[in-house]
Amino acid sequence: MRIPSILLCSVLICLVLQSNAQRNDRNQNRNDRRKPSLSFGFQVADPMENLNQHFHSIYPGFEGQLLINLGQTPLEIGAGYAWNSMGNTQRNVALPTGEGNGEIFYSAGNSTLNFDHQRAYVVGRFEPLTTRIQPYADAFLGLQRFSTGQVLEIDKGSYSEIYAKETLMQHISPIGGFGFGLKWKITSWLMAESRYQYINGIDAKIIAPSSLHVDSNGQTSFENTHLNTTMQTFQLGFSIEF
Repeated sequence: MRIPSILLCSVLICLVLQSNAQRNDRNQNRNDRRKPSLSFGFQVADPMENLNQHFHSIYPGFEGQLLINLGQTPLEIGAGYAWNSMGNTQRNVALPTGEGNGEIFYSAGNSTLNFDHQRAYVVGRFEPLTTRIQPYADAFLGLQRFSTGQVLEIDKGSYSEIYAKETLMQHISPIGGFGFGLKWKITSWLMAESRYQYINGIDAKIIAPSSLHVDSNGQTSFENTHLNTTMQTFQLGFSIEF
């Protein structure tokens, strides 16, 4: 009876140890979920619907997010910020640089018009797994800012000197949307990440690039237009847990 008793005790001890190990793993997984994460990466924006009629290309930018876990759940909340350059146009102009004897003197210069798009938002995330590959789904609400700026520069030969800078127009409007992403664990704290977002923007007032005109003296004229600012973005980057 001694040997069966020893075997039975050994089996029970193994089961208890295995149960404790599994419980520790689950606790470790829950603790992992509590770690805040900071993600950042390169992304491109693809305008859709009405916006695509005026912005026809793919526009580069960057995006970052900071998220924290809600207790021991697969839910996270946080905030994000993104910026995209929506293109630019350039033209040679003559800029007034002085006056004498009733005459105005001009210097050769350059006018650059820049179109920018910025987004700031709060985000909720469902991330059910803590395995090596971690899919997730996002929903977000926030604000977007379209702006058009002009930089006038004087040509000094080997370099250019800024003559004037101004914001021609900016408009802020709400956005909402959803996204899907995937993380690949590289180390215990570093992950590679890819993300897709669909951004539904309320009508925003922007300057249509096709309506912009810059005369030979750098004076601008343009038309404002209201557009649905729907777009999709694709991002590749990294996520750090700390």
